[in-house]
Amino acid sequence: MDMAVSIERRLEAMKKLHAEGIKTTCFISPIFPGITNVTTIINRVKDQCQLVWLENLNLRGSYKKVIMDYVCSKYPELVPLYEEIYD
Repeated sequence: MDMAVSIERRLEAMKKLHAEGIKTTCFISPIFPGITNVTTIINRVKDQCQLVWLENLNLRGSYKKVIMDYVCSKYPELVPLYEEIYD
């Protein structure tokens, strides 16, 4: 959703740092219900970080419209779930 460096590049950097003895943390944020597969992510990083931090999706203020528009366009089948959770 963001325009940052790819997840693959981030994970590769984490792996290299961890291999050099530098402590690393995987911060999964935000967790999108029905979209973010937390178990898969944790299984992917468990051998290359010391900590995993999780943050739920908060829809406050104008951010809610941005996220709901994103869900509507990319995951329309999840709109009822998001409406149930956040409305």
